[in-house]
Amino acid sequence: MSTEHPFAADPSPRWLQDERFKPMLKRSLRRYGIPPHRGGAVEGLVSGEIAADALFCCRTGCQPCAKDYQAAAGEILKALQRPPGSRLGLRGRLKRIIKPG
Repeated sequence: MSTEHPFAADPSPRWLQDERFKPMLKRSLRRYGIPPHRGGAVEGLVSGEIAADALFCCRTGCQPCAKDYQAAAGEILKALQRPPGSRLGLRGRLKRIIKPG
């Protein structure tokens, strides 16, 4: 078993206290097709209460898949590492740089 964590940031209960967490959770659940009543699993992954390697894909085609939960948590952790206000992705930065006229 690998000791390296699969997420961009280490899970920690402190992430749940960030004011950006709830809106990010809502967006990620919607993006990955995870029902809101299952959001606790993603919260557990973000806080570290649930180990990322505790969930694995069983390859039966179930939806949402364990990979969806991990992807949602990983996306949230990555976004929470950015300073507040740095919301623009590559497309947004390009639009800011290449302004017409």
